[in-house]
Amino acid sequence: MNEPLPPQPEPGGPAPVIPLEYAPPPRPAWVTVVQCFFTCGLTCADIVGCGFLFISARGIVGVILMPLIILVVMAITAVSLQRMPDRRALAASIWIGIGLAVLLEGVCWFGLSGMRIGG
Repeated sequence: MNEPLPPQPEPGGPAPVIPLEYAPPPRPAWVTVVQCFFTCGLTCADIVGCGFLFISARGIVGVILMPLIILVVMAITAVSLQRMPDRRALAASIWIGIGLAVLLEGVCWFGLSGMRIGG
């Protein structure tokens, strides 16, 4: 906010040259891709694994509530990471991991409940 205003061109003179502030990326792109795949897999494994781990509780607490708590914690983490520009890829991979986990849990629930489609 306290930065000086850029110089104004003189009438009939050349426009002032304002230097661009380019910086090299903080790390190579492949490192970010590997981190994203790892984070996505870890998020999905946490939520699905928690559902299978706590299935021995045989109640709503173990089967539904514990994975839901982990899902909420991961969502809060993704929202906080999304605010940092260099961590947005990790936030996106957490959201993808949550989506895959919910899809897998839904397929397992569908298969174990004995529901049938179209008949």
